[in-house]
Amino acid sequence: MRFDGKVVLVTGAGRGIGRNIALSFISAGAKVCVNYLTSQKGAQEVVEDARKLGVDTLAIQADVSNREQVRRMVDGVLKIFGRIDILVNNAAVFSRTSFADLSDELWDSTMAVNIKGPFICAQSVAPAMLSQGDGCIVNISAIDGISPRPGYRVSVADSVAKAGLIMLTRRLAVELAPKIRVNCIAPGIMDSKEDGLTEEIKLRISQRIPLGRVGVPSDVANTVLFLASDAARYITGEVLAVDGGVVMS
Repeated sequence: MRFDGKVVLVTGAGRGIGRNIALSFISAGAKVCVNYLTSQKGAQEVVEDARKLGVDTLAIQADVSNREQVRRMVDGVLKIFGRIDILVNNAAVFSRTSFADLSDELWDSTMAVNIKGPFICAQSVAPAMLSQGDGCIVNISAIDGISPRPGYRVSVADSVAKAGLIMLTRRLAVELAPKIRVNCIAPGIMDSKEDGLTEEIKLRISQRIPLGRVGVPSDVANTVLFLASDAARYITGEVLAVDGGVVMS
């Protein structure tokens, strides 16, 4: 899958899955805007890797829950690259705070980034995509937004926001058709550097996964590239679990 000439905006791309998604698009020839909030070092490293490959890349700091910052980011991408073909809403916050200890502040901040952020970003890029005549949005949710998993600690706010992102995907798929396709990926547990999973933990988790291993960021990145490619041109409004079979088990 090649994306030569395509312009991609990936939010939360300075670390983890977002960084891997950005690098995968760069390797496939796309011009990428690497959005970050605090991971400036990681975002700049992505830009440097792109330059080595001769691919135009831009790092822009913006809080996706802040409409004015998102507007400036989108305007900056359009000014430099002239278009936006693909938006990947990856930026998110995560908490394992129990229901009893969940504060209003944590609830509000989780909703602001995990559901309001993708809404603002999609609303901000949609006019350019509609003007171009086509576009693609891929939202990164989580399997916690599909089904709660007993024994796995995750904030109620996080699960609710991820479920909301799935419905946002389906509504936007209807609202923005036929010019813009909107799909969603729901990753399971991923073994990224930032998560710091020990070999013991990975072994224990793997025993509960039908495919027998935890995921890696490239599993998600490869799926994003598929959904953003012409190979998926007849797919919209779908939620694809990338979890080794956990949701079905």
